[in-house]
Amino acid sequence: MKLLTKLGSQKKSGLCPVYVICYLKNERIRFLTGVEVHANEFNESTGLMIGKAATNKDKQLLIDNSKKRITQIQVNYKLQTKELTPYDLRREYETPAVYIDFIKYFENELEHRKKIVELATYKQNMAVLTKLKTFKPAILFHEVDEDFINSFRAYCRKIGNCPSTVEKNITTLKIIVLKAYRKKLIEVNPFEDSKIKTFESDRIFLEPNEFSILLDFYRRGLFEPKIRKTLKPFLFCCFTGLRVSDVKRIKKSDIVGNTIVIMPQKTKRFMKIIKVPLCNSALEFIDLSIKQTYLFSMNCEQNMNRHLKEVADLCGIEKQITFHSSRHTFATNYLRTTNDLSGLQKLLGHSSIKQTQVYAHILDTDTQANILKLDIDYQQPQIAI
Repeated sequence: MKLLTKLGSQKKSGLCPVYVICYLKNERIRFLTGVEVHANEFNESTGLMIGKAATNKDKQLLIDNSKKRITQIQVNYKLQTKELTPYDLRREYETPAVYIDFIKYFENELEHRKKIVELATYKQNMAVLTKLKTFKPAILFHEVDEDFINSFRAYCRKIGNCPSTVEKNITTLKIIVLKAYRKKLIEVNPFEDSKIKTFESDRIFLEPNEFSILLDFYRRGLFEPKIRKTLKPFLFCCFTGLRVSDVKRIKKSDIVGNTIVIMPQKTKRFMKIIKVPLCNSALEFIDLSIKQTYLFSMNCEQNMNRHLKEVADLCGIEKQITFHSSRHTFATNYLRTTNDLSGLQKLLGHSSIKQTQVYAHILDTDTQANILKLDIDYQQPQIAI
């Protein structure tokens, strides 16, 4: 594909825009370089600036870069054995690298996802992108295949990611790859035969006695203000089962009577509303008379988890509790008290009863462990003969 340089019509300023011209499939395509010159400063036949003015070198660099960009697009399409059309060439020149460089495409997609996903999800996605850049800084679409996925999985293991984190990384990668596949930027779906392993994460929750200690310490005012600020919404969630993403957004207007009516952030795409009745213990942690829009003023989740670690140490609780532990605490305590699996499903906003049954399995294991405590060591009595 031969590239030509031509001057456009002279403007009122006396300057002419410099274009790069090429012919593809019998179609003339003109690309604006962003450079403007006087007609006597530029040689169209050689594509070079005339004269030794200080700015000429910079202008020449911009013109040469425009040509390189067009050539690079053509080369990358050849490497991918894809047909380059005039439409493709224009599109990729205007949005350089997004359609040929997978890393650039990944970055572009994350900017779109930033508007629709939780901040924590966006940060996790960005962490995967960072790992991907370290693993292989430049990735063309034709390189994204099953071998590439397996190599990235091995890299994540090598840098110390636990098995569940490794598969979360691959899940994020899969989301971006499948979008590219649907846009026909990748010809073969590399995940067709590459399966993602699932890991059942540990659901850390407070036992009734542990929860009672924590609640007692809070009510007696034994924690400093910054800790109490975290514990207040945490304990509230232990009585309601709300996720941290939801409790942060609860407004006083979301409380109707003694019931919270909200659309959970995590499942908002399903437009599903849940209703969570507030027991007297939950009402203890809110004050509707205070003039503020939101029910709680909360720190970022990372800081709150750090505070909860301090709380566990002070209370002698030997568990790595996080804010999400409040949801698991509510679920297990609710089931222990009511044995109402269907009701728990509605309160937690689970779309499938299978999600809720996990808590029943936890309590089954709990029961088995308690039964073993009933064993009594005894010595076989000696029978006198």
